[in-house]
Amino acid sequence: MAVSLRFKNFLALFLAAVLLLLPNTAAFAGKKDYPDPQIKIKPVSQEKSQWCWSAVSVMLLELYGKKMSQSEYAKFVNGSTDNVTIFKSQFIDKLNEKGIYGDYKATAATWNEIKSSIDKGRPVVVFKKKQKGNGHVLIINGYFNKPGDNTNYVIMVDPNGGTEDWYTYEEVANNSYNVWEASWINVRNKK
Repeated sequence: MAVSLRFKNFLALFLAAVLLLLPNTAAFAGKKDYPDPQIKIKPVSQEKSQWCWSAVSVMLLELYGKKMSQSEYAKFVNGSTDNVTIFKSQFIDKLNEKGIYGDYKATAATWNEIKSSIDKGRPVVVFKKKQKGNGHVLIINGYFNKPGDNTNYVIMVDPNGGTEDWYTYEEVANNSYNVWEASWINVRNKK
């Protein structure tokens, strides 16, 4: 059976068009190399350079059905929208006033504390401190182990860019430049 040159050209163009479209479809899109987190938190990018606390607070409030913008929350906390940091105690106290509670500890959360908190559907807030400079606030919303790998991984939401990514627990807990100085575990909307 002879195939015409015209048909071959049509077929070649058709296949080329299909192949160009495939990488943009969900089925063939590049997959992230970690599982979905146990707690679904919509990542929010901090609107000002010092507002990681506001972005994390807004994410936690939204998780528990309370919507506020970062500017509204900053006004609630500070009475202004100035680009400033806040103390950990202020971060916690103001979220308590909005009905969000947790258990504070002045160290990094252990792996077992993270698993326990996440398994209850409660995120973990991480307070980091740079050796020289300000701190940073992030949320752990999941954990996993890769098959055949004894390494513990955490899934974190970072308001600096509004991203979600995974890291080894060790690199988060034992980073000498960006020290994990405190945790707020079992974050929930009940006392």
